[in-house]
Amino acid sequence: MWTLSPRPPATPHPEQAALANDRAARLHAALLDVPARQRAALALFYVDGLSMAEVAHAMETQPKAVESLLSRGRAHLKALLTPLKEAL
Repeated sequence: MWTLSPRPPATPHPEQAALANDRAARLHAALLDVPARQRAALALFYVDGLSMAEVAHAMETQPKAVESLLSRGRAHLKALLTPLKEAL
């Protein structure tokens, strides 16, 4: 019986890879400008995949405070990244 092996992932075009690396570097730099508690909430929620309640527990605060930290953190990132996006 014939079986198909998974297709290897496509190698991105060098220009696409360079753009992706540039975006990642800009995001990383922008994240460093976000206040520490907002950055921690963003990382726990979006990177680590914790729920709002889990983030609140990890940060020793209330879920409503986490909502506020996430909202302010996203707004801060947007303010930092929008001019960079428009420059591209």
